[in-house]
Amino acid sequence: MRRSLFLVFFGLALCLAAMTSAAQAQATRTWVSGVGDDANPCSRTAPCKTFPGAYSKTAVGGEIDALDPGGFGTITIGKSITLDGGGGQVASILASSTNGVIINGGATDRVILRNLRINGISQSSFPGITAIVFNSGLLLTVDTCVIQNFGTNGITFQPTAAARLVVNDTVIENANNDGIIFSTAASGGGVARASLTNVKITGSGKNGLEVGANARVDIHESIFSNNGLIVTTGDGILANGANTGVDVMFSASTNNGGSGVHTQNTSIVRVSNSNLSENSTFGVNVDTGQIFSGLNNVVQGNAGGNGSFTGPIPLS
Repeated sequence: MRRSLFLVFFGLALCLAAMTSAAQAQATRTWVSGVGDDANPCSRTAPCKTFPGAYSKTAVGGEIDALDPGGFGTITIGKSITLDGGGGQVASILASSTNGVIINGGATDRVILRNLRINGISQSSFPGITAIVFNSGLLLTVDTCVIQNFGTNGITFQPTAAARLVVNDTVIENANNDGIIFSTAASGGGVARASLTNVKITGSGKNGLEVGANARVDIHESIFSNNGLIVTTGDGILANGANTGVDVMFSASTNNGGSGVHTQNTSIVRVSNSNLSENSTFGVNVDTGQIFSGLNNVVQGNAGGNGSFTGPIPLS
């Protein structure tokens, strides 16, 4: 009996030791290199080859950094983590017939993607689907990235629960559908929230930015141009969902196949200090919903007419 109990406790001790060892093996910072090896521990002196290889060796809330130029592979993320490609080098994710980054995080997970080039090679025989797909999590930050040439969208952000998106200093170009599609199916009145600052979305097949239901988006110092290359009525900014509000400030939505700003459903858009000119349809297109004007907007030279604002931005 004593021997049996000893064996049981000994086995438990071994399991606990193995679990502790595995936990300790995860570092808060790991490294990848174009000449690395995923069999390595992903340390500074023995880096891994790919983001997926380093991911399993990186602790929750940790960071994976690129040491040098390389293609580091598509990845699915299910925890808080930062992927940083470093400054002044090509840290790339090349996606063929798949998505670049998929985020399936928990309710408190925060993911940061920084200094990355994500390429979907859409003119090839096996184009990538979407650069970044956010299914769940608390917050996604996309900072100083270039997203290009995807067969569907640049960023698809459509979680089933309220979450937040922040995009800074980023270029999204040549997506065959939307540059960014943003909404949530959150129940109980929850909304998704996004902030776009110094973002350039150009060359989308359909819309530059499409904002669906249950969403709040603020846009600062950003450019939406030459969108609607495939669906020629594609807009620079389209708000088409119920319970949705969009604020556009110090930005431009010009030279798009459709309208500069377009509302459908009951969406509300507020525009100030922005240029909505030289679009192929309208500058301001109030299909349904409302588009309010603040100060210093320029709306000129739109082929289908400049359109009319609903009125000045209400004080309350």
